Amino acid sequence: MFGRKKTIQKHYIIISQDDHGVRQSNLSRRRLFTFSAMAVVGLAAIFFVSADSLTDILYKSKIAKVKQNYSMLSLTLENLQDELTAMIDNVKSIEEKDKALRTYADLPQIDKDIRKLGIGGVRLAENTRIDDGLTDRIKSLEMDVQSLSRKVKLELSSYSDIYNKVTEDVDMMHAIPSIRPMEGGYLNSNFGYRKDPLNGKVRFHYGQDITVNSGNIVLAPADGTIKEARYRGGYGKVIKIDHGYGYTTLFGHLSNYNVEKGQKVIGLSFDYGQRHKRELQAAKAIASHFNLSEHHIININLSKWGGSSLTDLEQSVHSKGVIAGVIPNTYVPGRNTVFIAIGLSLAEAKQANQLVLGINAMDYSGYPDCRPDYLEEFQKLANLANKAGREGNGIQLWAPLIQWSKVKIVKEAIRLEVPIHLTWSCYNGNKQACGVCDSCRIRDEAIRKAGYTNNLKN
Repeated sequence: MFGRKKTIQKHYIIISQDDHGVRQSNLSRRRLFTFSAMAVVGLAAIFFVSADSLTDILYKSKIAKVKQNYSMLSLTLENLQDELTAMIDNVKSIEEKDKALRTYADLPQIDKDIRKLGIGGVRLAENTRIDDGLTDRIKSLEMDVQSLSRKVKLELSSYSDIYNKVTEDVDMMHAIPSIRPMEGGYLNSNFGYRKDPLNGKVRFHYGQDITVNSGNIVLAPADGTIKEARYRGGYGKVIKIDHGYGYTTLFGHLSNYNVEKGQKVIGLSFDYGQRHKRELQAAKAIASHFNLSEHHIININLSKWGGSSLTDLEQSVHSKGVIAGVIPNTYVPGRNTVFIAIGLSLAEAKQANQLVLGINAMDYSGYPDCRPDYLEEFQKLANLANKAGREGNGIQLWAPLIQWSKVKIVKEAIRLEVPIHLTWSCYNGNKQACGVCDSCRIRDEAIRKAGYTNNLKN
């Protein structure tokens, strides 16, 4: 009744068709599995071989790139070493100049060992993962850089000391009385023993007696601060100036004085829309040269309405010489009136007692705001227009050069050692003065007649 179970084998039939007819292939399950396994093994072998080849190619490419980078790094190190060698040579040259400068500045020389070692330092790199040859070169370069860095820091410190010392020396030179306080006059008594002109007794005379006409201008012989301006018994009206660094000067028997105790000088310039800024650069240089306590540059644009060849670029600057009775086109309408008004405001705010003006009536007789009568009337207005004037402490408008000739001004500038080369007069703003405009010609002629021999190009 019971019989053996019949086993059913599965077969896979693959049918293909082409121009020659239909083909049929029978595959058993076992054979299909065998073919599949062989295909997988074949593909795995191909993949393994390809991966190994690809890895080898990538590895060789990486090695080639590392070698290239190594070569470039080596070349860079060589270039750095060459530049460092050149810098070391430059530092040696700087060291020699530093020795000369310290001698000039009267400073002690830096100890040889300190100069060799320098000051400060830099942190060296650690754990460099490069082959020994390149590592040694890098460490050597780092050591050289560290040595150079210390020497540079030492030189910077030394130059700072030299700068401070030279600056102090320059300030001291400005403070040393070195010019005659007045032009002309007769020196009738010097330092030393003499008979007192009043009682005939022989005693030491601590000063110089210079006889000049009453009203002659007396000037400070050096920078300083007014310490005394009053009447002193036996000396009359006196001014005492403290120049610093132990230098003082005392002027006695004065007919009058225009300074007060503690008086300082404040500079005031105007950017009024003129043709160029060259004159403002000169003003800054002169203010710096004389070490003014303050220097203000006020911006007021008068060029918006023109009216002058100095504020209107469409007009040509007058260069045909001064014509009597004719106001040239270089006259700027109301310029000095505006300048003085602002100057009075600054003077009152700073509690100054004088406003000193550089106007000169000899430039052009036609300029209406450079004349003595203009200044006299403006003084009356100044006394009424501010608080100081109403309280009886009016600000004095002082124009010491108003009636001086240009030649006299230049001679006085030479005597006072004014840096004429820093000044500017030309109406044009080129690098060098034009030498053609009226201002240039008047200036050049005055300099020539005054005997100023320095070669001026401005």
